[in-house]
Amino acid sequence: KKAAKKVVKAKKAAKKVVKAKKAAKKVAKKAKTVKKGAAKKAKKAKAVKKVKKAAKKAVKKTAVKAAAAAKKAAALKAKKAAAKARVAKKAAAIKAKKQAAKARVAKKVAALKAKKAAAKARVAKKAAAIKAKKQAAKARVAKKVAALKAKKAAAKARVQKKAAALKAKKQAAKARAAKAKAAAKAKVAARKAKKAAAKAKAAKKAAAAK
Repeated sequence: KKAAKKVVKAKKAAKKVVKAKKAAKKVAKKAKTVKKGAAKKAKKAKAVKKVKKAAKKAVKKTAVKAAAAAKKAAALKAKKAAAKARVAKKAAAIKAKKQAAKARVAKKVAALKAKKAAAKARVAKKAAAIKAKKQAAKARVAKKVAALKAKKAAAKARVQKKAAALKAKKQAAKARAAKAKAAAKAKVAARKAKKAAAKAKAAKKAAAAK
């Protein structure tokens, strides 16, 4: 934008040069008019002719000098404006370059940050997977241990059941033996009682016979 403004200023300076040229033309025209008047008077005297010549020379010199000065000033102004525009253009280019470099750096930093975040996420994912694997392994071990414990408890219960059954069997056999022994003893006692009764009967009969 600044460069564009400077170009506009240069154009204005060029317009001023055109104006200066127009002013020089006007001066030249005026000089012509003066020349005409002087020519009329020159007819009357040679001295007037000399004055006319000198006046013409002076007017011409002054007009040319003024036009040249105006042209020079306008050219200088245009040169300065162009130089200023060039400087502004260079400054704008440098600024754009700096901003582009800044943007590139920011892009690189953002990419690096994203890369780091992705790496961190990958590490976290791996760690979570390892943790899950370990927990699963732990759970499997715990399950196996529990199954083994249950197996041992079941085996123990079976052994205890068998031992209790064996004990009950032994006690039943013992009870049966005791019962049989008692029955045999009772049988013997009954036999003895029967014999004693028979003996008593015989004694009674013998006593009665006497």
